[in-house]
Amino acid sequence: MSETTLESPRALLNGVELAVQMLNEGHERNRSGDAFIIAKDRDGQAQNRYVLRYLERLTAEPELVAGFVAALSDYIMVTAHSTFDPDIYRRLTAAQIVGRGPRAARHAPSEMSAVKKTRGTYYNPPTEIADVPGVTKKQCPLNDFYSGTLEALVATGLATVDMFPGQPGRGVGGATYRPVGAVRGDGWHTVPGYLSIHRYLDNKFQVRLTVSRDEQERRAAAERDEVEARREARRCEGYAARQSPPAVVAHAAPRPGHLHIAWSAPAAHGSA
Repeated sequence: MSETTLESPRALLNGVELAVQMLNEGHERNRSGDAFIIAKDRDGQAQNRYVLRYLERLTAEPELVAGFVAALSDYIMVTAHSTFDPDIYRRLTAAQIVGRGPRAARHAPSEMSAVKKTRGTYYNPPTEIADVPGVTKKQCPLNDFYSGTLEALVATGLATVDMFPGQPGRGVGGATYRPVGAVRGDGWHTVPGYLSIHRYLDNKFQVRLTVSRDEQERRAAAERDEVEARREARRCEGYAARQSPPAVVAHAAPRPGHLHIAWSAPAAHGSA
């Protein structure tokens, strides 16, 4: 391999490029799930074994092997996480992989549910988050929201450049990451360290980070105290209103009525 590296640097880099193309395609296919090994997980449809054509090219161009395995060896080592056990593949039966037709595969019991639960992107959550000019922060009961440019958010230590939407292997508008050791399930987004990144039209990004359990409990307690304080204030206002004497309403004096005087001529004296 050393000879290949020294004598054929172009072939080495072409091999690396081929590995990158394969890995990026794998990230994209994670959305559709058509490459899952369990027939049940892909509704019994034929598995898309997209890796085959990359291996066929390596067979046709063996000079690419050195760069291909160099990139792939590093990728597998870096992305390995404790929740995935490769030995799980050894427990599969041929029927589970190939399926017995769409209808049968859909109802067949799967011994590999862990494979589906652990699929996704994992990362090591940040231990320190720096205050960077241009980054705004908003706190919610479960999460902290950070908004700013890609460069500013990277400077905080929240995420690396390659984790942002629009980077190779990532979605265009958003990307999500679970902390190493977390298993997907109900409420997995509440797991401390869960990270999501969303892109906006003005080329700004928002990073949502789920805080620790202790911080979640502290914020929940503070919110309960605030709600109770508002209720107590309303009770006090109502009590004070009930204890105050009723206000005396001054009514305007009635206007005197108009005096109408009717005049008549006096009667004549001494008339017959």
